Amino acid sequence: MFKNISMIVVMLSGSYACLYAGTGAVTPTNEELMQKAHRMQMPFIANEGQTDEQVAYYAKTFGGTVCV
Repeated sequence: MFKNISMIVVMLSGSYACLYAGTGAVTPTNEELMQKAHRMQMPFIANEGQTDEQVAYYAKTFGGTVCV
């Protein structure tokens, strides 16, 4: 009897978890993305001979180096 009740509890718990597992992430709106983009900071470094003389400032990012 205890084994049957345990099996039912496990099955109900599993089905409950499956109901909420596929809810997915909320997609942010364009306005939310723009607000986050405006808060991003990129620390530019003045070029004092570290790189090509055509570069005034540069910043090292996760995607590569940005030169201005």
